[in-house]
Amino acid sequence: MKRNRVTGKLQAASAKSSQAAGKTSEMNAIDPGWASARKRLEQALMASGRDPAEATKIVARMKAAREGTTADELAVYEEIMPVYDGLVRDGREEFESDLGSLCAGKAWVHIRAGDAAGAIAEFDREVAIRERLVKRQNDRDLPPALAEAYAGKAAALGLSGDKQGAVAFYDLAISSFESLIQQEGRRELLDRACPRRWRSLSLLAPRGLGA
Repeated sequence: MKRNRVTGKLQAASAKSSQAAGKTSEMNAIDPGWASARKRLEQALMASGRDPAEATKIVARMKAAREGTTADELAVYEEIMPVYDGLVRDGREEFESDLGSLCAGKAWVHIRAGDAAGAIAEFDREVAIRERLVKRQNDRDLPPALAEAYAGKAAALGLSGDKQGAVAFYDLAISSFESLIQQEGRRELLDRACPRRWRSLSLLAPRGLGA
């Protein structure tokens, strides 16, 4: 009963925002946004020895790519993600969360392209990053990001036809959000969490649970 009440609140909150969900809703929610993250991108480029002015061109290319094909979007991710990979391997932990966001953004592009394997691989990377960060840092933004990563992994598993795996990760995502909202009183997460869950379920149903 307790869990049903919390889940009911999540569903009610999601109803108000679900109408706005479109082609890029999942991207806008997980990916911090290339335009708003341009400063971080500039810092990453500078830290890797590249010209930070490249960030402006990369942001413009991503905006254009989102109006094009998923292959266009993936090409931009594949160009810039090695920069963050290299920094994290060199011990620059301040860029690890950014890398997790990039993994998530790229994973959702794979989902829109119908590439379940590619999405699962990227969500696996994101989950690993988020779990490390949650254990290592006391940051209020980290647990919700990890819960979102679980929901994304569930959507990818559903796309692949793995019903059991999808349900397991949805349960993990839901219990994580319920804990944050109910036990920690973080009601501000209702609007943030619900569109992800229900949007993911809409992606999952046609090829996974609803089959």
